[in-house]
Amino acid sequence: MVLTGHSLGRNKLEQLLKQGRQSKEDINSTYKIMRRVEAEELSLDAAELVITSTKQEIDEQWGLYDGFDVKLEKVLRARARRGVNCHGRYMPRMAVIPPGMDFSNVIAQEDTAEVDGELVALTNGDGASPKALPPIWSEVMRFLTNPHKPMILALSRPDPKKNITTLAAHYADAIGPCYGIPNYCDVWMDKLRCLTVTFGRSFPVLATW
Repeated sequence: MVLTGHSLGRNKLEQLLKQGRQSKEDINSTYKIMRRVEAEELSLDAAELVITSTKQEIDEQWGLYDGFDVKLEKVLRARARRGVNCHGRYMPRMAVIPPGMDFSNVIAQEDTAEVDGELVALTNGDGASPKALPPIWSEVMRFLTNPHKPMILALSRPDPKKNITTLAAHYADAIGPCYGIPNYCDVWMDKLRCLTVTFGRSFPVLATW
């Protein structure tokens, strides 16, 4: 079996306990953490390969589980490679596949008369879509002062852990000089810090939208 985890139970429990807002019993009641951990331990025992996104996930998250030990896994893998007896000990192999896409084999299609003709056929000839705008568009438009500007699409729940503020900060750094504001990002982040004090933890993330 090949296994990949998401928001591992032991790591989630550790983080929630550090916040100090709930007891272990309350956390378990809300998130069914111990049932989740049990399922993850059983999955580890059955897995031949575990796919992770980062090495940190191996060392600091799967490393919290009884079914996996970073040092022992390396020893067992080395012994198996040499054909040495592992005395019945077994541990799944970990492999890191970083998120993202390899564009080295992607070939961008150049604009040609044929492509231009297809575009005209799909639109009204002036670049506008012949289809009626979806009902949600009026809700989206109220957030856009200039909808013709290039768009950065970031999909996630509005949670500080998703690091949306860093995306917005880098964008602010990029566009600041265009408006003659070299410290545009600093100003923006200062506003967010004020919002954090005034409205609490989640509001600054929502404000970035």
